[in-house]
Amino acid sequence: MLLKRIALMVGVSCGLALVGWAVSAQPSQSSTSDELKTLFEQDQIDRLGGTVSGSNLSARDLARRQRMLELLAAGEVTTPDDLYHAAFLLQHSNPAHPDYTPELYLLAHTLAEAAAFEGHEEARWLSAATLDRYLQFTGGKQFFGTQQQQDDKGEWQRGAPHGYLTAELLARFGLGER
Repeated sequence: MLLKRIALMVGVSCGLALVGWAVSAQPSQSSTSDELKTLFEQDQIDRLGGTVSGSNLSARDLARRQRMLELLAAGEVTTPDDLYHAAFLLQHSNPAHPDYTPELYLLAHTLAEAAAFEGHEEARWLSAATLDRYLQFTGGKQFFGTQQQQDDKGEWQRGAPHGYLTAELLARFGLGER
């Protein structure tokens, strides 16, 4: 009887140890959130720092996007901040890259919308920008006027918002005075 009890306790202990190992092997939500935030920060540094451009920027964007899509496919992009960061990374998808599809901009729009629905303030602007980016790259006309485009003189200007969008409605998307 004592040997059976000892065997049972050893078995339970080993089982608990295996469960603990399996749980610790799974990425935590905070580590996923931290990773997405880091990818987002790298994206911003590459653009605002001005030290990375051309094919180097495209390659860095692709690596960040691929990692983010892995996290998304694994169901690890869940918090409003995660959704916002993931959407922003997709917003910077390069249409010249072979793996690009315009649907990446729609996915970015969907993620931004989800973050905005959950109260993420900055995601409101991003939801408008991702829709405009999708429309712009599929031959449509921007709706919110968030994207830069060249005018007849070759100067870069933001597009014009649709005529039905009032200043009050634009403000709800974080789009202030132009």
